[in-house]
Amino acid sequence: MTYLIRPMQISDIRQVMHIERRSFSMPWPSFVYVHEINHNQDAYMGVIEIVQSGESEEKRLGLSRLWTREAHSHTPLAAYGGIWMDGDEGHISTIASAPDYRGQGFGELMLIALIGRALSMQRKRIVLEVRTSNEVAQKLYFKYQFKIFNTRYEYYPDNQEDAYFMVLDGIDEAYTQMLGERIAAFRDKVEFSDSYSGFIDA
Repeated sequence: MTYLIRPMQISDIRQVMHIERRSFSMPWPSFVYVHEINHNQDAYMGVIEIVQSGESEEKRLGLSRLWTREAHSHTPLAAYGGIWMDGDEGHISTIASAPDYRGQGFGELMLIALIGRALSMQRKRIVLEVRTSNEVAQKLYFKYQFKIFNTRYEYYPDNQEDAYFMVLDGIDEAYTQMLGERIAAFRDKVEFSDSYSGFIDA
């Protein structure tokens, strides 16, 4: 099995919503994704697509450009994510793995792609919010040198849970080298290509 990291398309939204509703207690409605893809010039939404055996990358990239329901309504996705470019920083807006692909590193690979997208656009600071109870996600963010900057109290309206506001800054050559080593380690385990970040396959 091979995987393709690519920009999210309108025709991916059905699959994205399937993952979204199984990942979050406050899922985004589908029209938010339509807005992010079609109208928000500062949003960069991406997916990790599962490429079926026998399909070339060129064929899949061609299908990715089609805007028909038939092209992607049944496209299997391992993960998705998004990042906003806000001034001189990137703000990770969402990230999730499909339930059947959790614990296999695809959330981490999506995070690398989001960080890479920010780096390819010369951002040196990346921020995000995470529930204080979500220790699994926090562990992943700590691995990539995010730090808790402050706590945003009662941030989530569904249960008034607090959020940690986490920051990755001071990105330098050593960090970029570390990221490259992590990408190489992934390639030892998983075959994938990237047409999203502008960093991984640059």
